[in-house]
Amino acid sequence: MIFSFVKDYVRHRLATRNSQVINSPFVYKLLNNVIYNFDPCPVYTDIENNKRKLLPNNRRRGNRPKADQLLYRLACHFNPKRVIEIGTGMGISKQYLSRAVPNAAINSFEQNGAFKHIASKINTVDFAFINYYNPAELFNCFEMLLPRFNNDSVLVICNIYGSPQAKQNFQSIKLHPRVTATVDLFWLQLVFFSDELAKEHYKLKF
Repeated sequence: MIFSFVKDYVRHRLATRNSQVINSPFVYKLLNNVIYNFDPCPVYTDIENNKRKLLPNNRRRGNRPKADQLLYRLACHFNPKRVIEIGTGMGISKQYLSRAVPNAAINSFEQNGAFKHIASKINTVDFAFINYYNPAELFNCFEMLLPRFNNDSVLVICNIYGSPQAKQNFQSIKLHPRVTATVDLFWLQLVFFSDELAKEHYKLKF
């Protein structure tokens, strides 16, 4: 499993493009203004300090501030009104989302309860984050959310490279006719549905 993960990481790095060869103005601006904006932010310090207090021996997937901080920047940039998180983990991602869009309606669900609650209570989703999940259920999560996405909705998926099933499901997501563009950052995958975007899939360093 570790060897496969490292191999995927090396392949991803070799396949990535730099910003000079990105044809989409939307993706170019997103890359340079949001994804690669590594300026210090007080919110990062606050949340990471709290995390260290709660989890002094923090290891494993919770220790990924770079990805969580990008999630914060993405939410700030797109300013969604309705946010869904599937898979709450240790609650760190929700803290970043709540600080990014304090006036948004943010609903977090464990995967085993997400389908029932979202199907019965939520009609529209502007920004969705599929966090900790059963790899085999990734495409089912996507299909459950799909009718609730609008033209400007954004889907963020947490690292697909931990499982062959998740990688395969992400390929199916890319091929879906509703999906116009994707950005694969290895640790996070971004999915867009805007009719104004050309159908294209990017692998970018992060």
